[in-house]
Amino acid sequence: MLTPLSKVSQLSLSSLIRTFTVVAQYGLMVKWNYGNPNRIFIYGFSQACALNFRFAFSNPEILRGVIAACGGIPSDLETNAGYKPFTAETFYLYGDEDEFYPLGKFQAFEQKLKNSLPS
Repeated sequence: MLTPLSKVSQLSLSSLIRTFTVVAQYGLMVKWNYGNPNRIFIYGFSQACALNFRFAFSNPEILRGVIAACGGIPSDLETNAGYKPFTAETFYLYGDEDEFYPLGKFQAFEQKLKNSLPS
């Protein structure tokens, strides 16, 4: 089930727009029989990583995979009761040096994801 509108107030505007965009694209894929809707991967770089993870945790039945490069995770990952674990494959990539996050911050993000996800 997709995120109910009653929870929309809990989402930021950018997260809401991202959610509607992905859901609309998913719906069009199904309607037009374009591609395989069971094999959807989303990719995010930098700030889009957290938005993609929010979408994945809010809609665990849609995605096959999440690829996140050099970005953060939702700040409410451990406290948002609306998030559900998802089984989509997850690839989280970061470098040793970043202009916004020190290596320790990325390692902490990675550990939180490991605690929340099976892959």
